[in-house]
Amino acid sequence: MATEESDRKVFWRGWAMVGLAFVLSIVPQGFGIYHFSMIRNALVEALGTTSAEVGFAYSWFALSLAIMGLFIGSILNKIGLRWSVRIAAVVYSFGFLVVAFAQNLAMVFAGYIMLGAGNAFAGVLIVTGIPTNWIVKQRGIANGLIWGATFFASLICSNFIAFFITNYDYQTALAGLAITSFVVIIAVSLFIVWRPQDVGLLPDGLTEEEAAHRTEEAGSAKVVGLTRAEALKTRTFWLMFVAIFLIGIGEMGPFQNLVTFTLSLGREIAVGAAIMSTIGFVSLFAKLGCGVLIDRIGARGAYLCCEVLAAFGLVLMMFLDSESSNVYMWVSVVLFGFGESAAIVCFTAACGKFMGVKNYAQIFGMIFLAKALGDAVGSPLIAGMAEGAMGWSGAFALSAMCCIASAVIFLLTRKEKRLVELEEAAAREMQNSLAADKANA
Repeated sequence: MATEESDRKVFWRGWAMVGLAFVLSIVPQGFGIYHFSMIRNALVEALGTTSAEVGFAYSWFALSLAIMGLFIGSILNKIGLRWSVRIAAVVYSFGFLVVAFAQNLAMVFAGYIMLGAGNAFAGVLIVTGIPTNWIVKQRGIANGLIWGATFFASLICSNFIAFFITNYDYQTALAGLAITSFVVIIAVSLFIVWRPQDVGLLPDGLTEEEAAHRTEEAGSAKVVGLTRAEALKTRTFWLMFVAIFLIGIGEMGPFQNLVTFTLSLGREIAVGAAIMSTIGFVSLFAKLGCGVLIDRIGARGAYLCCEVLAAFGLVLMMFLDSESSNVYMWVSVVLFGFGESAAIVCFTAACGKFMGVKNYAQIFGMIFLAKALGDAVGSPLIAGMAEGAMGWSGAFALSAMCCIASAVIFLLTRKEKRLVELEEAAAREMQNSLAADKANA
């Protein structure tokens, strides 16, 4: 399975796959996250309901994504990556159309269930699985690059929706997102590959001889890792489960309510769109920086740095009001943006490193269930707190505490001994195979 040296010098196939995952991340993952805050108020007005009630739509999205995510690993083994992505194109795009023409909350919820299910077939588990399978030494940077796509998603989605809401209506905006999503996802499905071994290559463009003398690379080359049942028995799995649940509340809760918060301060919706785009822009560099930190100091240290910044930004938001200066508002937004969504970069890198690549989709699907539960709780919880006695200050204070608690818990995770044993066995197996080949030559 060795790759030719000339091919490696011209272009690593793995980075091409990372590029495709980057494009894919813009649509099902990026559009899925960034559109909701922009249309939330329009849905409230159209349906004559409350922001908290509409907030449950995102909860259905998150829960649907999480539940379907539990089965994606098995589905990939049966139908392959490309067909999984094509299913996503149909279901995800149709979900946007259902929401666009919804006449009541039940139809909105149904549309978001479709959006979540469609996202599962081509979203977080797929786009994070690509760098996990194809890249070893620079996995942190690869994950950071993929999640940097959220900037482009925020830029496209937020301004696209703001334009159509201002000049037409939110239904037209959602129909446009449906068409765009379908075309892009289908195009990516024509070229994307799940593992380098599927096309006769090894991770990082390595030869078998190179991989055999590097334990972690040997483990990736031989595709070893804990089973889902083994992972469920580990302390690391459950620490990650709790930590990522808390960050669902601490970050996605305020994130999905930021436009509503901005409007409550007397700002125009265009300012809300600018805030969402700014967070996406800031997070582009934050995610790349987080990837670099992961490769240098590990996922745990990188995560702690990011969450401290996010918590600080939320604390500043506690004191924002209609009289606050624009400078103060933007400082709080930028700080929150540096930490926002760092979780997904750190947790995906840690999952592959601590529990192996063989069953990554199955294991991270379980961990991501906790993130989705946190997201599902966070969006309506923060909205409800803001509308209640605690107000926005209380809501942001709770969010900041969740961010810090999540970072502390994540610090306690570690690489599982069972994985170390599997990687060492893989290296010995490759070394013995190479030695036998040389002896017979």
